[in-house]
Amino acid sequence: MGSAHNNHAYLLYLGGVFTDDIIFSSPAVSPAANRWQKGLLRALIDLKNDVRILGHFPEPLWPKGRFRINGSIGGKVPDIPGEMANYWNVPSFRSTSLAVGYKRIFQATYDTYGPPACLLSYNLYPHTAALARYARKQYGVPWVCIVSDAPDPGPQRDQHDHILHEATGRVFLSWKCFSDCCHFPLLHLDGGVECLRFLPNVVSTNRKKNAVLYSGVMNQYGGVNLLLKAFELIRDTSIELWLCGKGENYDIRRAVQRDARIKWYGFVTDEHLIDLSERVSAFINPRPVILPASTGNFPSKILEYFSYGKPVISTWTEGLSPEYKEVLTVLEKATPECLAQTIQNVLAWDAATRQEMTNKIYEFMNSRKLWSIQAQRLKNWLDTDVLTVRSAL
Repeated sequence: MGSAHNNHAYLLYLGGVFTDDIIFSSPAVSPAANRWQKGLLRALIDLKNDVRILGHFPEPLWPKGRFRINGSIGGKVPDIPGEMANYWNVPSFRSTSLAVGYKRIFQATYDTYGPPACLLSYNLYPHTAALARYARKQYGVPWVCIVSDAPDPGPQRDQHDHILHEATGRVFLSWKCFSDCCHFPLLHLDGGVECLRFLPNVVSTNRKKNAVLYSGVMNQYGGVNLLLKAFELIRDTSIELWLCGKGENYDIRRAVQRDARIKWYGFVTDEHLIDLSERVSAFINPRPVILPASTGNFPSKILEYFSYGKPVISTWTEGLSPEYKEVLTVLEKATPECLAQTIQNVLAWDAATRQEMTNKIYEFMNSRKLWSIQAQRLKNWLDTDVLTVRSAL
């Protein structure tokens, strides 16, 4: 069985990390979630951890998506080993089918490599919770749940938190969820970047455009409508607003038609996003303050923004840890008027003010938010707080 292999040497990660073509073609794959997971897993592997993936290709339910999903269709990131489950993508049966598919692959992985040191799941789903229960009952494998998106408060959230109590350990991206959790062990790990694309103490001469960039989803959760309303109040013809991300809505189409300063790029490749990010003067995170969803997750785009060393204008949501007040330019009020004024104020900063902010961002990111640092924090926590619990049982 697995005894010939390094027992307890590998981490089994329940989630999916996909290539760009899958992200472009599948509406069910979140670019932000994909980037986050890819960053963490590659950093863990770089630190000489043995990591395997057990996941599936998410698609909208049939008939919008395919009736049956074959796990061997390709599209998984090739440098992270693992298997993808087959499942029936039909209403009322998908969850059960996924649980069966995951259990089958887990058993095959166990038979080949022995028991994993730990199951790490990205978010809590019925099929991952079912596998975690099975792995613990049959083989004593501990389960750590990484909570990226908690459901809104209500019965669904209560059920989510009830199952979460069963985990051996919990990792939260949202500061609010981390602060509210009273079950230990737990870790706050909101995200990271693979590298910084700027140096401190170097005055940027690459300000080709007096533009601000919003990159993310084009729906109510991203706050793009607040941004469009704010931009209507900006009269300066030299200021441009650049938008890119998945989805589109009527408000965006109308705004682009009415105002030549607003550029709509759609969903772009990583290379194109880097090019746009290097050319703008500032970034915007207008996530709505009043939406319950904004407390249960962390706007990971903020860290991507910071990797360029430029000002980031943001609303303040409870998913953010207090440390971000050091480096974000936070709106005093989440109103179009306040956002419009703040954009203009930031774009008018002199070189010394911009340089001071760049240096602050460098220190913040380089000491805390590189994926190499975050992955090491996670591994240290697993070794000291989670896997020791298992060995003591």
